[in-house]
Amino acid sequence: MKRLILILIFTLPMASFISAQELKFGNEDLSKVIKEKVSAIYETKGNTQFFMTSESFQSTKTLGTEIIAYSSQGIYNRVITKGFSKNGLMATEWFFEENKLIFVFEVFEYFEESNKKSNWRNFKGISSWEGRYYFHNDELVFYKHTGRESIAENFNGKRLVQLSKQLKEFLTKN
Repeated sequence: MKRLILILIFTLPMASFISAQELKFGNEDLSKVIKEKVSAIYETKGNTQFFMTSESFQSTKTLGTEIIAYSSQGIYNRVITKGFSKNGLMATEWFFEENKLIFVFEVFEYFEESNKKSNWRNFKGISSWEGRYYFHNDELVFYKHTGRESIAENFNGKRLVQLSKQLKEFLTKN
C-alpha cells in the first residue's frame, strides 16, 4: 500500500507534463521552408486595417471576431483574428503567400473558471493550448500542438483552409 501511494505521489506531477507534451505530425523539413516565408511576411511593413464582426473565423465557435489585417501591395498577407467563446479566448494568426494559406497559429486561453480542461500554461501563465499548422497548396503538410491531447494524426486542416477563404472573402468585401 505504501508503494502504491509513493508511486502515485511521484507520477501525479507527470500527468501535467504529459498533457503539455508537444505532438507533431507531418513533414518537418517542409515546415522549415514555410517558417522562413512566415518570418519574411511578419517583417513586411504595409497597411493595417481593423475590423469587428459578429462572424466567427475560428475553429472554435466564437461570439464575434476582432480582426487586424496586414497587407502589402494591396494583398493581405497576415491576419490576426480574436474571439471569445463560452470557455475563453481564441486567437488565430493567418499567413498568406500569393493569396494562398501557408501558416496558421492558434492559441486558446481558458477563462480561470474553465481551466480544468488544460494543465499546460502558456508564457502568460494562463491555462491554454497552442497549434501550429503549415500548408502547401492548401494541403496540411506539418502541424504541432502543445497542451492539447485531443488532436489526432489524421487531422487534415481542411476546416482551417475553408475558414481562411471565408476570412479573405470578408476582407475583400469590406
